[in-house]
Amino acid sequence: MLVQLTCGLRRLVMSWLVLVLVLALAVALVGLGAPAATAAAAFPTAAGVVGRLVTLQGVYTEIHGAPARPGSTVDTDTPLFELSTGGRHYRLKFAHEPHVRSRATITVTGVLVGHTIDVTAPGSGVAQVAAPAPAPSSSATSTGAAAGAAVRTGTKSLLTINLTWPGAALTATAPAEQNFLFGADRRSLASYYREVSYGQLSWTGTVTANLTGTDPGSCDLTALSDQAEAAATAHGYTPAAYDALIINVPSLHCPSAGYGEIGGKHTWIQDGLWNLADGYAREVATHEIGHSLGLYHSHGLECGAVTVSLNCLTNAGTNSQEYGNAYDLMGNNWPGDAHDAVTWFSAQQELTLGWLSGSQVRTVTTTGSYPLAPLEQAGATTPQVLVLHSATHSYYVEYRQAIGQDAFLSGYPAATNSIHISVNNPGSTDTGPYALDFTPDSNLGPGYQDWYDAPLTDGRSFTDPENTFTLAPVAGGSVAVTFHTTGPSS
Repeated sequence: MLVQLTCGLRRLVMSWLVLVLVLALAVALVGLGAPAATAAAAFPTAAGVVGRLVTLQGVYTEIHGAPARPGSTVDTDTPLFELSTGGRHYRLKFAHEPHVRSRATITVTGVLVGHTIDVTAPGSGVAQVAAPAPAPSSSATSTGAAAGAAVRTGTKSLLTINLTWPGAALTATAPAEQNFLFGADRRSLASYYREVSYGQLSWTGTVTANLTGTDPGSCDLTALSDQAEAAATAHGYTPAAYDALIINVPSLHCPSAGYGEIGGKHTWIQDGLWNLADGYAREVATHEIGHSLGLYHSHGLECGAVTVSLNCLTNAGTNSQEYGNAYDLMGNNWPGDAHDAVTWFSAQQELTLGWLSGSQVRTVTTTGSYPLAPLEQAGATTPQVLVLHSATHSYYVEYRQAIGQDAFLSGYPAATNSIHISVNNPGSTDTGPYALDFTPDSNLGPGYQDWYDAPLTDGRSFTDPENTFTLAPVAGGSVAVTFHTTGPSS
């Protein structure tokens, strides 16, 4: 009897063990597509909201907005952050922007509430697992542009998803959007990119009918993109088949009129894509596509009453005017906005995109006079950017003229009777250039007017703060360079 009872207990224990193992396996399989919870079931966020602690690995993406309209003092650059994993998208909440490049693979631990992961809660953190994929060409990195910057050439496809909800409509019609994005008009988005890429990038695409969704009620771009893609798929479109997506909605409920993933495929536009006679409307769409191509903003180095000092340059991230460059699409474009125009990218951004290469780029290492062709000139046989290196930084020198998309520069002689100089910030994950202002504090009003006269005019010179070289523009676009006894860094 005792033996039978013992055998029975053994069978019961073995049955329970098998059941536990089966359940554990099931949980593990489900966990491959869902957040993995840690020991406790509930954790408070920094705001006191109860969620659960999760650890996920996926692709990290930064989302940045367009500048405000000319004259506005609204701060439109509140960056947003996203994690993509297993076909799901999560918003990330940080106390401070992480030192991670957009499109890197990361592991993040935080408190999950809805589809937001709070990385400010106790026990939270983020770690990079893999850097963004390297560029397919070395031309950009050899001239000082950021490693990992993608070269964008060929024909790219763009799907525009129009999403509305009850009580809110879009101004644009499908024909107007087709013309705005892909039309033959030189002001269309496709025409702009064809010109500024020297014919190396073309856009084609599709515009959806107005699809019905739900008003998110707050600035929730992740929710908007999820429901827009679901609605498009339900109506026979295939978002995954396109290189880029524009999601056009009646309201973003965000500070900016447009947002874009840096190196990602999503851009968001607030009731736009129809008015080619509005320079700002054109700028928002082209700017956000610039983000999707991997670009950060084009900043201004703000050093107060001086152009640059070594301390200011060393701490460029904290001495930055976010959209400071007035003559760069990824800057503020305010001079262009006033003339229904969208300015070119600056030379460093062109390098990052791989559109300037070979004989168009000259790295200067010796004293001499160096001619520059206008950045806007197609088929130039003279270099269009000079690159000079100090011990710690790289400087980019360009010459601009009133050509093509930049025709409006005829009204801004400070931009054409001069050379434009920008510098990189090698210690930052933000690869955007920093324009130097050679007439600092000339306009102390609100906004970006102080940067309209930033370029270095004829008759003046510039010596870098490490005393490596002196630059002086010569009428007609040439630059006189003198290296000091220390010489350039190797």
